[in-house]
Amino acid sequence: PFGDGREASVILLDNRYHKTPYATWPFRLQSWDPASDFLGEEQWAWLEKVLAESKSDVNLVVSGLQVLPELRWQGENWSRFPFARERLLQTILRSNARGVVLLSGDVHFAEISTATCWPRGGDRSNTANMRELWEVTSSGMTHAWQTAHKSLYSLFW
Repeated sequence: PFGDGREASVILLDNRYHKTPYATWPFRLQSWDPASDFLGEEQWAWLEKVLAESKSDVNLVVSGLQVLPELRWQGENWSRFPFARERLLQTILRSNARGVVLLSGDVHFAEISTATCWPRGGDRSNTANMRELWEVTSSGMTHAWQTAHKSLYSLFW
């Protein structure tokens, strides 16, 4: 708890143990198989429960891989498995957990990303159904890119 009574939860995802194997260089392609996954069913059930029951003001969902950027499917990130990525985003949206912020790494640069999300089948003309999700990506202090990387979802570069 913060000094004024507000609370934060840190939710750590294990996106390695149950990861569906996929090809690496030079065949880094998205898997459109709906069964491709990072978490496994037991962890999905746990995540849904933790988010649904959260009373925290801030919920930090930590993933070793980036979640929001969609155009980096050639590297290791959630967009490699579009169905699993969509399931994660919909799980967050359905939970109504407050103050969800995604934290990630493993890309050798820092980035802040945002995406506007709607519940599946939701009315996109009704902005009450809309939710902004933010992701903060960090990497090791010993890693650097020599050139700037521009993402459609980046706020700063």
